[in-house]
Amino acid sequence: KVLGPTDPTKAGADSVRGTIFARWQEFGLPSEPNISDNGVHASASPMEGLFERMNWLGTTVEEDPFGSNLVENDISSDLIEEWRRDPQVTLTKGTSKCKMSLYDAVEDLDVDRCVTRCKDIAQSGRTHATVRKNRAFVFIKPHAMTGSVKNFVRQVFEDRRMRIVQEGLIEADQIDEDMLVDKHYYAIASKATLLTPDKLPVPQDKFKAKFGADWSEALANGTALNAKDACDKLGLTAEELGAAWNKAKDAGKLVKFSGGFYCAQVDFGPQGEFYVLNGFFMEMRNKFVKPGAEIHYFVVDWDPVQLSWADFRGKVLGPTDPAAAPPDSIRGTIYKTWEELGLAGQPTVGDNGVHASASPVEA
Repeated sequence: KVLGPTDPTKAGADSVRGTIFARWQEFGLPSEPNISDNGVHASASPMEGLFERMNWLGTTVEEDPFGSNLVENDISSDLIEEWRRDPQVTLTKGTSKCKMSLYDAVEDLDVDRCVTRCKDIAQSGRTHATVRKNRAFVFIKPHAMTGSVKNFVRQVFEDRRMRIVQEGLIEADQIDEDMLVDKHYYAIASKATLLTPDKLPVPQDKFKAKFGADWSEALANGTALNAKDACDKLGLTAEELGAAWNKAKDAGKLVKFSGGFYCAQVDFGPQGEFYVLNGFFMEMRNKFVKPGAEIHYFVVDWDPVQLSWADFRGKVLGPTDPAAAPPDSIRGTIYKTWEELGLAGQPTVGDNGVHASASPVEA
């Protein structure tokens, strides 16, 4: 309700994304928001909010209300640090156990339930104490950094009785030097830049089913590349790789292995075809670190009785696809009013205006 879904076209009319979308020209944006450029980001959960404050603001676990509450419930700082990398965790459901991404396991949970879920995952087993308020990390993405968008997002928080605990600006040089965007998108970045293809858990059955080739052969003949190696080996810029990746995607030559893990069979003309892992990331990273780029962040808290984390993400922020966001959500508004708000283009799934933590731990 407050932020609006990722798609600003589907955001609530009175949400942050929905309003930015509807009034983008009035807000001074050069183009209408879309799913990628949807104006504002906000944490998807209390967990995501914790991790994002740790990453972007340098907050320690002990300094953070949600982080310290986890520690008080016998979840160690070392374990919380491991969780920042979004590992596969075991979750108890009734009498059975299942494995899933940590971020998925706590997404859209309010603080009380998120702490309980974390204790279950950590097998702590003691009665938990609760923190009083949800707290998320929210930032306006570089493509939506206009004065009108910042003012709009602030007003949404005020109207929703959400307290802005802290806000500020982080510029490209700091983002690049401290690798903030790489840490923020670690699950994606690790497959694109940090790990070589032979070190990644590629599901060979999915690879063969999609491309009709064996993963072992691709490794042996050097046609399997991560995004960074593709740029280095083929002499490509981030934009050139992104364009080639999108062309392969549009041609149906892409497979999703798991959350944040993709592979595309990309045709680079005379240089041949290569299987590229997360080839979209270099262009995505460049949006944050190119000269002049910056983000504006907010740390916000609110009463979970008045607004659940699920409604914060779905109705205030809006879903990832701004076209599907409620028209009154943040992303929905940015999507509809991107020109009025001064955006250069309509938001998309990738440039959807605003990010927000998915959970208290992510925050």
